[in-house]
Amino acid sequence: MTYSAGPTVLPLLRSHSPALPRKATSNPWFRPGLLACIGALLCLSVGCAKQKRELRIRSFRDNAEPTELFERFDEAYYSHDARNSLDLVLRSVRSSKQDPTQVIRQVVHVNAFWKPVPGHTFVESTQCNATIVYMIGTGPVSISYEGAGFITFKRDWLTKKLTGHIESGELAPLRRVGRPKDLLGQAQITGEFVARPDKTRVFALLGELRRELGPQPEYTRPPDDRGPR
Repeated sequence: MTYSAGPTVLPLLRSHSPALPRKATSNPWFRPGLLACIGALLCLSVGCAKQKRELRIRSFRDNAEPTELFERFDEAYYSHDARNSLDLVLRSVRSSKQDPTQVIRQVVHVNAFWKPVPGHTFVESTQCNATIVYMIGTGPVSISYEGAGFITFKRDWLTKKLTGHIESGELAPLRRVGRPKDLLGQAQITGEFVARPDKTRVFALLGELRRELGPQPEYTRPPDDRGPR
């Protein structure tokens, strides 16, 4: 199990290349100072900040005091299905800290069936706009925690990347393969994500999830309670 009391920080790889000599030019758009300003503006528009794909789990297993858990994901992709619902998939595969020979697989699938609009969407504490599946597996065994939640998101017009938050979510153990240990019990989920568009990868990971857990139960979508639009 890769959960820990705090997030694992992945090492950053940085490359250094020698500066190239500048050619003199009379064009004012190619002045070094102006280039620096343009670069700063582009950095703000495409998001030079560190991309976060971190989920926070509040576990209520065995009716004990809630335990705060964190997990970061290496992959995040999104696409839209035939009904124009958003499919967001996060994935992490890494060795267990307790047993390096044991590989822990984690996949999160969020299907959002409508998008809240700031300033127009009425929001209250029980509102939901997405179903959530959180699968944890190792070797031949796996378990899913499934439920519903409320997510917000926006797409960058330049990079096409999707940035958003899982504002709230309620999960419970549902599907099991083999005899996995129930690690979370009833749980709450929140977090943030940055995902890139990749329909092929989303399709492949959802297929991996179906092979891992079997068919997903049919959900009855709640009524569209977005309020005035």
